[in-house]
Amino acid sequence: MSRSKRILIALGLMLGVALVATEAQATTSVCRGEAPAVGAQIRGPVLYVIDGGRLCVALEPSPSTWVELQVLDPRVVRTSSADDAKQRLMAAAFARDAVCVITGTSAGRATAACMVEGEQLSARVSQPEIAKAAQIWR
Repeated sequence: MSRSKRILIALGLMLGVALVATEAQATTSVCRGEAPAVGAQIRGPVLYVIDGGRLCVALEPSPSTWVELQVLDPRVVRTSSADDAKQRLMAAAFARDAVCVITGTSAGRATAACMVEGEQLSARVSQPEIAKAAQIWR
């Protein structure tokens, strides 16, 4: 094998490794805090919405203290798409203080019932004004 072919193969392998590393970083959650035990209550601002059912509550400014919570079953939020469900959760909770009680675990994640602005989050996402506000997040 010629030297130029070996260099091209080596460059291709390096590029492949770099792409895999980038993909792994992209799927790593921003929220790295440990969830407390079932029954515990946490409170703090919602600083990251992952998808239509998961968000992160910040216990302190550092993402190492942000706790990822499964707060909604996206299937119960009547929306036309996963993006719409995420935007509704953004409109309902992002940058607002949440009070959440850890209710269990599902798929290795903490599940929680949360209140935002004095309302159950599960009810809040279905309100007409939240649906309108969600349009802004597009």
